[in-house]
Amino acid sequence: MNGVPIIYVDAKGTSTYCPICGAKLSPNGHRTLKCKKCRLIADRDIIGTWNIRLRGLKQIDVGSPVPPESPSMNPETGRLSATNISKVIKVTES
Repeated sequence: MNGVPIIYVDAKGTSTYCPICGAKLSPNGHRTLKCKKCRLIADRDIIGTWNIRLRGLKQIDVGSPVPPESPSMNPETGRLSATNISKVIKVTES
């Protein structure tokens, strides 16, 4: 990865707090976590990677923890919403 900046983030506790509101999450099944404050329900790995991303963005000081091009997460299903994507780019092999 020559020329690609790498940011090291401590992953400890990244599945403990809600990436939307910061509240402590409670187990809602084997791999599922639920936020009692904003009602986000998602897989613990998704929550962990989302929080790792947020920690990395804070380290590089991008100004906002969630860039405007990021699709929003639906708190009811715990899935990314495709309705907020305004442009789709088709990639083809040459």
